[in-house]
Amino acid sequence: MNLRIEQLKNQLKKLEDYINSKAVFQKQELLLWIATTIAFLSEVGINSEIVNGFMRTFEFKNLRCGLRGKPEIGPFVYDFDINDRESGYKLENNFFSFDTGKPSQDIYYVRVAFTAIRAKLNREQEEERLVPKFIIDCLSNNGKYGHIISSLELIEQSYSNKDTDGLVKNSITLLGSILDLDDQLKDKGSLSRKLSMLNNNKVICAKFGIEKEYIFALNNSRIVRNIKSAHKNLPLKYDMPFVITSGFAYLIVMFLEITIATGEILK
Repeated sequence: MNLRIEQLKNQLKKLEDYINSKAVFQKQELLLWIATTIAFLSEVGINSEIVNGFMRTFEFKNLRCGLRGKPEIGPFVYDFDINDRESGYKLENNFFSFDTGKPSQDIYYVRVAFTAIRAKLNREQEEERLVPKFIIDCLSNNGKYGHIISSLELIEQSYSNKDTDGLVKNSITLLGSILDLDDQLKDKGSLSRKLSMLNNNKVICAKFGIEKEYIFALNNSRIVRNIKSAHKNLPLKYDMPFVITSGFAYLIVMFLEITIATGEILK
């Protein structure tokens, strides 16, 4: 996972945990949390309307009760304890729950703000993945695709760790597993022979929902497969660039995605 996104998710959790960690808050504690949260919303790039709504949620109020005023900071109401041990701003129920004993609009922008942060970070995290989560989710519904899911998870792990050898090795395994979904291809043995048959058999191509041009691209990637597998003991003085191995892996993951979307073999 991207380190920046991981840090932002941890910061989000700390903000949520803190506001739920105490029954009574002092004024400066609340103000610091509000200011920190507003700064965080701005850092993540949340819409200014949501930020402004969040700020309005915590406007100061002073409710008159007889001769004494009861100040409020948004949904937090100051409660005075004669012994001064429990004096402070209190909220009866969970802050992030709509069931707070107050009208839902009192915390509407708070919920929207934190939901928007989480959605934005999840979207950024998904965009930076090599293996889309929906592919794994789709295949998880059928237990017989466990070996394909394992390869996908190892590919993503290798991509995250910038492990070129692992990326190629697991991508080759994934390509073989995809092709082996067809019994005729499975009997062909080597990847080259399987791809050759796939290229020359329109019926099998249709099962995978793939065009011949894509098979050509997969065949052209054999230089990567050969260097990192069949000829891995060559005395190379440098590793294959990460961008090349990432492209090779992406090509195969996309092959699987196309098969899921338009093919028949995974139906």
